[in-house]
Order: sequence, then C-alpha cells, then structure tokens
Amino acid sequence: MKTSATTPRFKEVQESTITIKNVALSGITTLRVDKVTTVTNIVQEINPKTNNLIRNISKNVVSQAVEPLSFELVEVTPKQIVSHRKNGTPSFVLKMENHFYYTEIPANFSFIGSEMLGKHKCVLLDHECRRFIPVSYAKGGCTKVMDVHPHIERYDYITIGYETFNTKQDTFVVIECSNYEGCLPKKKKLSQKAINNTKISLAQFIWNDVEDMKDVVDRIHKNQECNDDSGISDI
Repeated sequence: MKTSATTPRFKEVQESTITIKNVALSGITTLRVDKVTTVTNIVQEINPKTNNLIRNISKNVVSQAVEPLSFELVEVTPKQIVSHRKNGTPSFVLKMENHFYYTEIPANFSFIGSEMLGKHKCVLLDHECRRFIPVSYAKGGCTKVMDVHPHIERYDYITIGYETFNTKQDTFVVIECSNYEGCLPKKKKLSQKAINNTKISLAQFIWNDVEDMKDVVDRIHKNQECNDDSGISDI
C-alpha cells in the first residue's frame, strides 16, 4: 500500500519591529531615546494541510531606521501622577529628591534594561538590598515589595528613580534609596577543576617538572618515601 508524503510549502512574510535604544536624560528637562524600526524578511515552512507554521527557515534584515526622539519633562504633583494613572495615559515619571518630572510616552516603549541613571539598586548583582522581601519595614522588608502595584509617588524613602506605567512593559527603577541595605558579595564555591588547577599552579612553583594532578600526587609520594628512608618525619 502506497503512502503519500505531505510536501511542506514555503512562504515569505515581512515583519516590522520597534525597539527603544540609547535612553538618556538631559538634566531634568528632557528624555531622549532612539526609536529603531527594523524590517525583516522571514521565510516560513507551512503545513499544507493545516496551514499552520512549522518553523522559520531564515530571517534577513531588509532595513533599519533610527529616529531620535525627545520628550520634554514637566514638574508635576503626586495627585497629577495619580490622575494620569487612572486615565490610562502611557507615562514616564522621574523622581529627584522630593520632585517629580513627567512626560507622556508611546505605549510600546520599553525601558527594560536601561541604565540611564545607573543600575537598579534593589537587585544590584552581589549587592542586592537585604530588605528586598515582601514584609513590613519593622520586620526587615520593604513596603514597595509588599505592594502588588507599586507607585513611585508613594515612597518617601526613594530619593532618585523612575517609573513607566500604562505601557506594554512597565518599569520601576530605584537608583537611590534611604532604606537601602546592601548585602555582602556571596562567596563563590570553587569547582573541583578550579581547585585542582590551583594545586597544580602551587606545585609548579615548587617543582618545575609537574604538569597535572597525577604528577603532583606522584611527586608528593616520592618525597614522602624519601623522608621515610632518611628518618625525617612529616611536619
């Protein structure tokens, strides 16, 4: 009995994506970003029976356009920030000491990964805040972490930071915080390979004819035998 194989078919589609790069502040007056629009041709393998995508065969960038954009920041009150939240306005808020600076931004802008003012203090690598746990301050935690929907205007202890809200990928970054308590760097446990390499390096400092751990062990045993024969005991 003959069986007929289903021959896949191919189609080419074009995809356009927008990314935000080079996010920067000019003082407290202007937010600057580069809007990068990338057009890509994608060759796809399609199941002829179901018309579903099997896989992408190839991707080739056709064009990439960079558009510098700037947004003027205006000083606002916490009440005005709350109003923008309720209205659903895609927004950027900068906090500097006790002042807030605001601008409306496109909803598809993402500032995730941006370090325009520095690194996010709450989860700074090897120096993350020991208070970054969802319990009260009295119990050693942080109210920002406790809140399901943290709002930057609620926390007096955050002195420098920024937030985006009502966007597709909201962000909340803390740069300076009066409650910050950094953890000490964690001690890294060496692998057995790293330990052996260290032992070999030390052995080579003493003996110039050892190349691996076997040579080191053999040399140690040989020295012990010599000491035993001479009556010299190990120290």
